[in-house]
Amino acid sequence: SPVIGSETGSPWFYDSPMFFPQASSGDMFVYGAIASAAEQVIPAGRKTLGSLVCVEAQQCADSERVFKKWSKNLGFNYVYQARASLAQPDFTAECLNARNAGVDVLITFFDPNTVPRVGASCARQSYRPTYVIVGSVQADFQKNDPNLDGTVAGSNVFAYFQTGTPATDEYHQAMK
Repeated sequence: SPVIGSETGSPWFYDSPMFFPQASSGDMFVYGAIASAAEQVIPAGRKTLGSLVCVEAQQCADSERVFKKWSKNLGFNYVYQARASLAQPDFTAECLNARNAGVDVLITFFDPNTVPRVGASCARQSYRPTYVIVGSVQADFQKNDPNLDGTVAGSNVFAYFQTGTPATDEYHQAMK
């Protein structure tokens, strides 16, 4: 029977005509994140990209392949990549290495609670890149973290509170 919807991370939603993902999944999910970041930060002159991704999930490792494949075409110079654990209390080494590589845009693939620890570790080193996160990692509490000021997030679905487009207006009408 058909499967409608996905968690948007796994690539296997494209392996069968019985899967109907509601949004981009797998590699296309990652591409959407980096393409959205490019639209937001490259016009501001931020073009040197680094990535810091988790070691716990295959999707994190897969994301590096997508960054390598698409970063140049999107206008980035991809100069740094690292992996770290979600449970890691400190990311000082990764922050110093990214800073030393000249990274001004750091895309992170972690859970919502790890991103602020990355921001705090980098801020302690006086390193403040523009952070890029995917929409599913964005959390309301992050907006109050000064270490994450300027963070950009791309989403493969519109935010539930967004209005003013035909798609979002149709959604709100259906929810009423």
